[in-house]
Amino acid sequence: LLLTDDAQRGYQFQPTRQNLLKAFDWFLKDVRKGDVLFFHFSGHGAQQLDKTGHESDGYNETLMPMDFEQYGHITDDVLWESLIYQLPEGARLTALMDMCHSGTGLDLPYNYNVTNRQWKEDVNPAHSCGDAVLFSGCEDSQTSADVSGGSSKIGKAQQPGGAMTQAFIGAFERTCMATYHEFLSTIKDQLDSKKLKQLPQLTSSQPFDAESRILSLGAQDGVGGI
Repeated sequence: LLLTDDAQRGYQFQPTRQNLLKAFDWFLKDVRKGDVLFFHFSGHGAQQLDKTGHESDGYNETLMPMDFEQYGHITDDVLWESLIYQLPEGARLTALMDMCHSGTGLDLPYNYNVTNRQWKEDVNPAHSCGDAVLFSGCEDSQTSADVSGGSSKIGKAQQPGGAMTQAFIGAFERTCMATYHEFLSTIKDQLDSKKLKQLPQLTSSQPFDAESRILSLGAQDGVGGI
């Protein structure tokens, strides 16, 4: 399912708040153990004051539907309830969020530090049954850049778009059987090469050995490979 702001595709395929929430329901419907999912959002993000006291920095991270001025933002609390809480044990979700303030955009409880290679648990962790991993374009306090198009490693022209999305695609093309640590490092190198200050983040529903688990967007074997 693809939602875009291309009016020619029709209203039902535009990323309005209502359509996004319906898409989340469709996405998780009938998901069961062994299923593998991929979710990608590239658009605008923001922050709103957290009135519950659960967020350590005092803010909820939000994504902004195209009709946010009329119907509001979608907070990370709603995203967690829609995409993470509904994910059953034994199912796996890999998510990519390319927007400003996206660091903990799915409220996953563990954040990976690529420098010291350690996981840090959130102050108020929101645990769940499924296996969810989020690659996000920047820290919660940062903005994410847009970049012009170029050529991918395989020579295919790239459209202008989010820097994190292009870095993720570039890392996927340039690595083979990379560990999560290697893949995140490659994304960081690609962003650094464009002289961007945003720091890509890796958060997870559960800690794992990021230096041995192989990144996979398909079915996993015992160590996490395809």
